[in-house]
Amino acid sequence: MLMVWGWLIRRLTGGSQDPGFFGYLTSRDQNKTRIERDKVRMEETKEIISRLPYSAVYREGTADGWREIQMPPPPPVTTATRPASRRVRSTGITRPPL
Repeated sequence: MLMVWGWLIRRLTGGSQDPGFFGYLTSRDQNKTRIERDKVRMEETKEIISRLPYSAVYREGTADGWREIQMPPPPPVTTATRPASRRVRSTGITRPPL
């Protein structure tokens, strides 16, 4: 019975080479936390980018490096045009003076 308990404790805590069950749970928790943090960062980045004005530059530094997002320039201003006025074609008939 004592050997069974010794084996169980070694399996849970890990031997000299194996991280064990608790090591597995710790690494899984760290991975979940990292994934959640990255999701929140991406959502916040999308919100910030949607509010940037034309021609702005967004720079973000991460553990992996830097990234830069350049917003497009403003669309060209179109001049307001009026439709050409219609001219009445003369038919050649003139009114006599009064």
